[in-house]
Amino acid sequence: DYAVGDVVEKFLPVLDHFEMALKSTATADQLRSGVELIVKQMEDVLRQLNVTAITALGLEFDPRHHEALGSVERPDLPDQHVAEEIRRGYKLRDKLLRPALVRVASNPNQKSE
Repeated sequence: DYAVGDVVEKFLPVLDHFEMALKSTATADQLRSGVELIVKQMEDVLRQLNVTAITALGLEFDPRHHEALGSVERPDLPDQHVAEEIRRGYKLRDKLLRPALVRVASNPNQKSE
């Protein structure tokens, strides 16, 4: 396991890149590309710390991993399956850090069990 100082040290380069982006005079497209690289860098750090995203979109709603913000009528999806991911959920190894915030499909052509 990592000490707090080790974790903070891993995120300092991410913060550096955000600060560089804020000082940049780049175009909107260039800034977007830069932010996408920063997100990838942050995901890499989280992966090193054994933090992974919870899969939600298209799966059957699971209250152990998903928090429903509401439902949306979607005849193209199976009833009670995740139609939209509002906020990504994460876990640390097998421990839930926060559930994925989702909208659940309500299919009028199917009845849920």
